[in-house]
Amino acid sequence: MTKVEAKKNGKPSPGKKAKSKLGSAGLKGRVRKQKRKKKSIHSNTFEERQENIRKKEAIKQKKQQTKARHAAAHTLSSHVIDQVTTWAQNNPLHPSTIPKPTQEGIRSIGPFSRDQKTYKALLKSLPYDVTPQEIDDHFYRRKNVQISSIKLLVHRKTERCLGWGFLEFKDKLEYEKSLTQNFTLLKDRRILVEQCLRTFVPSKRKPQKLISYIPPKKLGPWKQPESELKAKENDDEIQIIDELEMKEENENELQTLENTVNKNEAEGNEKELETVKDTINKNEVQVLEMEVE
Repeated sequence: MTKVEAKKNGKPSPGKKAKSKLGSAGLKGRVRKQKRKKKSIHSNTFEERQENIRKKEAIKQKKQQTKARHAAAHTLSSHVIDQVTTWAQNNPLHPSTIPKPTQEGIRSIGPFSRDQKTYKALLKSLPYDVTPQEIDDHFYRRKNVQISSIKLLVHRKTERCLGWGFLEFKDKLEYEKSLTQNFTLLKDRRILVEQCLRTFVPSKRKPQKLISYIPPKKLGPWKQPESELKAKENDDEIQIIDELEMKEENENELQTLENTVNKNEAEGNEKELETVKDTINKNEVQVLEMEVE
């Protein structure tokens, strides 16, 4: 069959497929319309129309009933409220352990709460032979700082301090006191106290680790121990004795100097008198010679 014959007969040629002017979507739409027409032709009877109307009314009634149920649930009667209260009194519930939302955030009931905030301070340029106890004493002696825990970065084998450390506080005031101790002397070295803005994790490649120490709680301000007080008293007494000896030596030196000055003055006066006498005698001799002439 040639192309011309195919066009006349309205059939596609064997080489090409037939193309529709509407496409696949247009064909589907035509098929749907034809099906609807067939249905409408068959459902035009009076009985089928009545059944459709009844179905629609039944659906409307169900919707109205559901709305009424929801409204009744919101407005409970007194009889239902009494039943609920008696049931709650007879079967009391245990306190819930679920975290409760507050203004500060979700606060858990257990001791390991995420809301127990801690303040951290960073220590730099620490002495290499320092210990956590010495750091605690340093801050407690100066400003009565209560430290909750101390962490030092030490060598893994020798456990010698590497010059870094961290302080943790539960109270913000103690944290602020510790920051005032920046650039203070600890074992003849100026330490640096700064804010800790991020967490520190020791590297696995380098031989270093963190040692934690929890200092004991202190009651009241710092008091100097009796041993230190006695040693200080002995030092003061020795210092006083040395000062008295120095005063006596200075007084003796002053007396000797005064004596030497007086002697020099006396000798100088005698010499001056002799010179004056000689000059007077010379003048008198000259005057007599003038008179004789």
